[in-house]
Amino acid sequence: IAKVSDPQIESANDRHRKYNITKLLTTIIECSTIMPFRWCANKFMCFYCGCPFVDSSKLKQHTREEHSDAKLKNVLRNNRC
Repeated sequence: IAKVSDPQIESANDRHRKYNITKLLTTIIECSTIMPFRWCANKFMCFYCGCPFVDSSKLKQHTREEHSDAKLKNVLRNNRC
């Protein structure tokens, strides 16, 4: 018996999965001391604005000072990895 997949159902499932991941990541980051970042060309990149840092402590300071009230849910939803 062959299963026929419906593209609309798959799309809805993908959206639901992304929503759940976004919700989980938001909770983890907001309720912990985790400091999100990207890594590129041997530099720490600010998760929120992309500013490069060689020293992780400078990145932590920047994130606390510049992005303390950033809307994490919006950043995660718009993140294209």
